[in-house]
Amino acid sequence: MDEAHLLVTKGKAVLVKNTRLTKAPTDQDRARLEKHAQEIHEQQAELVMSQRREEIVQYAEKITAGRLLKASGQHVSKRMRRKMRKGSSQPNAASTSTPGSEETLPVDLQAQKEAVIAEEMSRVKPPSREFTCYPVFTECPRTKATDLEPVALDYPKTDAERLRCLVFADLWERGHHLTCGAKFGGDFLLYSDDPLLYHAFAIVVCLEKGTSFDGHDLVLWGRLGNSVHKTVVLASLVEDQVQYLSLCWSGDL
Repeated sequence: MDEAHLLVTKGKAVLVKNTRLTKAPTDQDRARLEKHAQEIHEQQAELVMSQRREEIVQYAEKITAGRLLKASGQHVSKRMRRKMRKGSSQPNAASTSTPGSEETLPVDLQAQKEAVIAEEMSRVKPPSREFTCYPVFTECPRTKATDLEPVALDYPKTDAERLRCLVFADLWERGHHLTCGAKFGGDFLLYSDDPLLYHAFAIVVCLEKGTSFDGHDLVLWGRLGNSVHKTVVLASLVEDQVQYLSLCWSGDL
C-alpha cells in the first residue's frame, strides 16, 4: 500500500474500480473464454507432440540399426556380450545368421527409419485438456475503458501508516529500492538496486514520534542485523522531517 500511495501521489498511477466485475459474464463472454482456452490447449499439445517427435527421431537411427542387425542374425544379446567380456570366444555371425537373411534386409534405410518414427509416434497420445497450463490474467480480458471509474485511495489512516508512507517516499526519492521487511522483523528492506539481482543491505524499522525503547531493544535490533548481515535503520519523524539512526555491530564480538 505504501508503494501504491507513492505512485498515486506522484501521478504515476490511477486507482480505479472495475464496474464490469460486478456483472455476471454473458454467453458471448463465456464463448470467447472457451475459445481462448481451446486455442491455448491446442498450442501446448502441438508443442508437446513436437518435442516428443524430436526425442524419437534422436533414437530412431539406433532402433533401426538394431532391427537390421537382428534381422541379419548379427545381433548380440546382452548375455552373449557379458560372456564376451569374461573372455569367451567371439560368436560366429555366419553360424547365427539365418539363410536368406541378407535378402530380407531393407534397401532404403531412411524409409525404415521413418517407419520406426511413425510406429513410435502412433503410440504417443496428446495431453488431455485437464493438464493444460493456463496463463494468469493480470487484467480482466472483457474490461473496456468505459468500465473503469476513478476512486480515492483510502490510505493512510493511522499515524503509523502515515509514517510508513513518508519513510517509503523519502527513501525512494534517494534512489533506493524497497520491499516488505516483515520477514526480518522490520517495515522495509533496503536495496541499492534491483531486488531481483541484489541482496538487501538494511532493515528499516519505523518508529512513531514518542516511541520509547531501552538498551534491550537496541541489543535486539543489533543482534538481528548482525545475524542476517544487514544494518538496522531506525526511521522516525522529527519536525516534519524523516530522520534515520543506523545500528550495526563494530569490531569482533
